[in-house]
Amino acid sequence: MIKLLYLAPNKATFVKKDLKFLSERYHVIYAEHDWRDKSSVPLRFLQQTLFLLQHIWTAQIVMIMFAGYWSILPAFFGRLFGKRVHIILGGTEAVSYPGFKYGSLRKPIWSWFIKNSYRLAHHIIPVHESLAYYHDTYYDNSFQGYQHFFPEIKAQCTTIYNGYEAERFVIDLQQKIPNTFVCIAYVPNEMNFLRKGIDLLFVLANAYPNAKFRIIGFHEEYKKLRNDIPANVECLPPLEQEEFFKLLIESEYCLQLSISEGFPNGICEAMLSGCIPIGSAANGLPLIIGETGLVLEKYDSQLLLEEFAKIYNKPSLEKRAIAKSARKRIIENFPLSRRAQEFYDLIDSDLQRK
Repeated sequence: MIKLLYLAPNKATFVKKDLKFLSERYHVIYAEHDWRDKSSVPLRFLQQTLFLLQHIWTAQIVMIMFAGYWSILPAFFGRLFGKRVHIILGGTEAVSYPGFKYGSLRKPIWSWFIKNSYRLAHHIIPVHESLAYYHDTYYDNSFQGYQHFFPEIKAQCTTIYNGYEAERFVIDLQQKIPNTFVCIAYVPNEMNFLRKGIDLLFVLANAYPNAKFRIIGFHEEYKKLRNDIPANVECLPPLEQEEFFKLLIESEYCLQLSISEGFPNGICEAMLSGCIPIGSAANGLPLIIGETGLVLEKYDSQLLLEEFAKIYNKPSLEKRAIAKSARKRIIENFPLSRRAQEFYDLIDSDLQRK
């Protein structure tokens, strides 16, 4: 059986999903190293080296989720020992927005690790094609994507979208509470507040004081620093799965007004739960939403208010039809089975190149 080494900065939910379907076809060994604590990076390098020296000899594939500090050694050892190196791109490792301090490529040291990881890779696998090359017409008219910053990279590039298991998400339009909004956004600081478009969410909340807005993932410490949170906005920490699903089921709309994303999971899961999507025209969001909600073409609060009013004032039956079409769009276009099969095809094809 083909042996595959899988390395990631932490064992997030989307990593677990990949590990599950990859393990159905290959012998997968996951590196249990959590890189989120910066003070432990030297120790993680040592642990990773020992892991690679133990397993690299009998592996055929080295697969790395995201590029960063943690990707350079697996990519190097993979190349050194003649293994196929695959790097999956999620977002931050392909962009640079110095204006609001987002993107790993704006940091020289991070950029060095990422660039050289890409140089060592055989295959780069973005979750959306905009992470390869992208003209940002939504926010600042900049050019983004690893091919823009590093045009000399020769690795083959294949986009594989995220995938979802529809049966895990229930749609019950009878439970929807009118004029309720949910936004799934990790907000621990000012940078993510701006990147996730929470400033635009506040504009919408102030314009609709009788509506209820919930942000899932807002850190309590950062919440204390802000004095501009509208009264109708509830800032919640990350939730347990049962409570998270409950909020999705009862919310009428989901908001994802980000400046930069890859292929965000939160809005897809909300759409599967029958939420009407309101998103920005950033990266994968227009593809995700399609014609089933609102895609804001420019980072413009007045435009948001004008465009949102068109959906908000639709009759209830028409809104229900939009909600059903949103769920149907994710089911038909982004099933987990499709992501799994595309990975199988890519890996099997890549091994034949050896």
